[in-house]
Amino acid sequence: MKTQPDQSLRMRSPILWSSAWAVAAIYGAFTLSWVVYQVHLGWILNQFGFSDQLAPLLLLCEALLAIALEPLAGFISDQSEKRYGSRHPMISVGVCLASVLMIAIATLAGSVDFNGFLQHGLMALLVLWAIAMSLFRSPVLAQLRQFAAPQHLPLVTGLITLAGALASATSPLAEAFIFGLGTFKAGVAVAILLLAAMMMLWSSNPTNLNVPAAHGAPSNALGLMPKLATVAGLGFATTLLFQLVNNTFPRLVFNRLPGLSASLPLGVLLLTMAIVAIPGSRLALRWGNRRTIWLGCGAIAAGLGLLVSVSNIPMAFGTAILLGAAFGIVANAMLAIVLSLASVQTAGLIVGCAFSGSSAAISAFGLWGAELTRPGFTILGVGFTALAIAAALTLVATTPSNHRLGSN
Repeated sequence: MKTQPDQSLRMRSPILWSSAWAVAAIYGAFTLSWVVYQVHLGWILNQFGFSDQLAPLLLLCEALLAIALEPLAGFISDQSEKRYGSRHPMISVGVCLASVLMIAIATLAGSVDFNGFLQHGLMALLVLWAIAMSLFRSPVLAQLRQFAAPQHLPLVTGLITLAGALASATSPLAEAFIFGLGTFKAGVAVAILLLAAMMMLWSSNPTNLNVPAAHGAPSNALGLMPKLATVAGLGFATTLLFQLVNNTFPRLVFNRLPGLSASLPLGVLLLTMAIVAIPGSRLALRWGNRRTIWLGCGAIAAGLGLLVSVSNIPMAFGTAILLGAAFGIVANAMLAIVLSLASVQTAGLIVGCAFSGSSAAISAFGLWGAELTRPGFTILGVGFTALAIAAALTLVATTPSNHRLGSN
């Protein structure tokens, strides 16, 4: 006698995969846009008579702006979601504005005749572009809360880590190629990628999963303050760790291993993050986000110890692989935790606060990078402090009471 197969075995995971991949595409295009911008920024400023020393100051100002803009953009998209059932307006405005401004910057940079008016115009365009880029990242990633059931969030956040790490790897591994394209070609290319990724999201016909509504979850900013502070702290601690490695690793390689390209181990680290993204998401699904982050934090601690002791090429690459794998699984699980703390109606604000914390860490390095990356004890002290903060906030974020309030 034939038996009917268990229906549960034939059920597919409650994930809108085409929409989740589209979100990852936008995030990858977003990250690549910043890579292109930073590679060409010094040349653009020099072209208009500014010192290239202005570039770090401009990037610092843009990071400081993002501290406020990321949560604000997320909050506005939450209101749009409540009123119209969609975050499309905020995402469309941000992506289209960023694309148009990037093309305008690329076109203006090719001008050979400039005057005071064009100089001021260039600076205004650069700042406006950074503002536009801050308008859509939080609303886009907040949609992941609608595209996957809470218990499956690590699977979709793995796509974000994959896209972001691959795009970031172009900075240390393909900087010369990106610069060789020229500002106009590179700028137009990333603008087209952003628009194409947005169209990919709209064409996926995203619809919300039928997820049960939360009971007793606060919907106002004041009631959400504990969660907002927690996710901002997680964003700050994890980004501080990554910035510490990003700023320290190339310098140590340059000083200790002159025969090795200083950027190559960092590129290997980022490629390892991309490779580990999907397996790491399944690890978080099996072990839980808390244990996965704690495992990653332990591996980062070991990697930091190796980092300050790098003395040969095999050790440099081994350290890069260890840190890349650790950052990959931490990034997956951290974003999954942030999204799990949110309801569909509050995801924009909560994700925005996580990115606000990230921008604060980037700003801290812009202001005190030299002091934070002094060899030896300072690197380890800053790193272990950030690890302790990340581990403690993970415990706070994954307590049953917070998890219940965040489920929707």
